[in-house]
Amino acid sequence: MRRIAIIGVVLMLSVGLVAFSKIETMPAQRPQNSRVGDNGPMPASLNKGQVKKTNPEIEALIAAASKGDTAAVRSLRAKGLDVNLRNNFGDTALSRAATNGHLETVGALLELGADANAAEGIALRSAAIAGQFEIAKLLVARGADVNKRDEDGRTALLFAAANGHSELVRILIAQAADVNARGNNKLTSYGSLTPLIAAAAYNGNAETIRELLNGGADVEARDMDGETALMRASSRGNSEVVQSLLSGGARVNAQAIQDHNTALMAAAAGGHSDVVQELLKASADVNAKLSNGYTALMFAAQKGDLAVVQQLIAAGADVNARSEVGNYTALRLARGAGHGPIIKALTAAGAIE
Repeated sequence: MRRIAIIGVVLMLSVGLVAFSKIETMPAQRPQNSRVGDNGPMPASLNKGQVKKTNPEIEALIAAASKGDTAAVRSLRAKGLDVNLRNNFGDTALSRAATNGHLETVGALLELGADANAAEGIALRSAAIAGQFEIAKLLVARGADVNKRDEDGRTALLFAAANGHSELVRILIAQAADVNARGNNKLTSYGSLTPLIAAAAYNGNAETIRELLNGGADVEARDMDGETALMRASSRGNSEVVQSLLSGGARVNAQAIQDHNTALMAAAAGGHSDVVQELLKASADVNAKLSNGYTALMFAAQKGDLAVVQQLIAAGADVNARSEVGNYTALRLARGAGHGPIIKALTAAGAIE
């Protein structure tokens, strides 16, 4: 089942940029938007390593770079300050200038000896998160390794894809970024994603999806729970991304390894009628079951989404299917949740408890 977690909006790489009751409710339901990242951009992580103790001059350099004060950066460098030093948060002057889009300052830092690959490539990942296309191109031209990873194994491409920066995705792929590279932190739900799954689960868009697929992304790659990009996009309710994935060859009836969730179940649980329609048009199995026996119709009935219930009934959903856990039916769940219109629709379709 999905872990419930919410992440905040993070743009700087350094900072780290239902229940079962006796009432007729569905136990262990897969809730809408319950995954890390479903409501915001992928969080960035602190790059660990040999971080020297912060001193005022380092902070002054990083502050100047962050503001795009190129003259101050040059002045501090003239005093002999190492432009590759990091503060206690893992920032470098180059990464902060990249994050904030100061192209001139980035150029000056590189001229003054800043290493484009310092701190395992934090500058390029910073540019990727913020969607700084020109800066990313400059960093690559000056030797930035597009496949450098952070401590969780995530690359600039993964961050660019997760934040929907399709132009930057195109640039990175053209520079031989590994389109199927995945994170290596299995303790978090975002730590083992591929760029395609990240785009589907976070703030990716149809254009980003197409760029990744054209670049060779595996449309059937799975996350740590055995779910595909199509399942993640369906849970999020992004119909354009769902269409792009289907056009790219995604299997509409693929089931998650852990609980046999399908894209249709995920869309129905979230009340995403437009996505439900797209999936049904692609021949989604309307009567597929979760490992505990719940169907898409049961999810929609408990949620109380009349439009989705009607779509599923019209597509041939078994209104009398019973779960293996609790012996629930869609009608019983709707009645327990007090959804009158749903009860009426199911009864009219021949549902019994």
